Amino acid sequence: MGCLYGALLAKAGEEVWLIGRRREIVRVIEQRGVSLSHPDGSEERVRVRATTEVGQVGPADLVLFLVKSGDTAEAAREALPMVGAGTYAMTLQNGIGNGEAIERELGIDRVIYGMSLLGASFKGPGRVEVAVPKGTGVMVWIGAKKETEMLLGVAEVFNRAGIPTEVSHDIQRVIWTKLPLACAMGTVSALTRTRIGDLLAVEEGRELLRLVAVECVEVARRKGVDLKLDEVVDLLFATGRSISGHTSSMLQSFLDRKKTEIEALNQAVALEAEHLGIFAPVNRTLALLVRVIEKTYDRQLGPV
Repeated sequence: MGCLYGALLAKAGEEVWLIGRRREIVRVIEQRGVSLSHPDGSEERVRVRATTEVGQVGPADLVLFLVKSGDTAEAAREALPMVGAGTYAMTLQNGIGNGEAIERELGIDRVIYGMSLLGASFKGPGRVEVAVPKGTGVMVWIGAKKETEMLLGVAEVFNRAGIPTEVSHDIQRVIWTKLPLACAMGTVSALTRTRIGDLLAVEEGRELLRLVAVECVEVARRKGVDLKLDEVVDLLFATGRSISGHTSSMLQSFLDRKKTEIEALNQAVALEAEHLGIFAPVNRTLALLVRVIEKTYDRQLGPV
């Protein structure tokens, strides 16, 4: 996702740096740029600067976080050299809690919260396959606890980069609208090892997705977020159909035997439910299943 956004913004003329930890990947991007494969079959290569040394960049106008939720706090600490007096931080990550973690680590309240419908699959160092929901207008919604002109500026830059973006005055509603999508499609497709379209093609799959959404919406309502279940379920199925061939990021993590973001997704929903005095058994069960898989990669049966 970092390569995707970085490439699109760089192509639009913005000064962009990609910060990575793996030197071999950074080296490829520095030498060849980022290669994007689009849904229409076209490909393009975009030159983007990349580094493993945050200090090489200097203070930035905007630091965009696209790491896995479990790495957010550490990434924020490492990003401190890029944070100046007027720097804003922005999260387009899955799940909840990332913005708060960034605020704590950076010691600033200039955090932009966002939701994105764009998807991407890693196809090799500097190579990204783009997943864009068909028929969708706006791709990114952004907001902040304190609305500023910076929000409009970010939206303008993103729109100029071909990323349809809109400023929301109720970002918590936006975040909790997307959360069921990630908790349902991402987690269930990972556990069943299916692409989104194959999951939706099965009646039991659709019902399981709906049950996840029901719990997410109930938790959101208890927290004072105005969500309508039918609208969330409709968005869930419509988005799923539009990216039917996509492999979810959690499934990609399973296949690569890496940690997932379950703590910011179904596990977070289950914990929020407990704090509110209710129970979210479907989300809790899915979270436990994911944790079991993560902790037994080296002992699982079947082909590697």
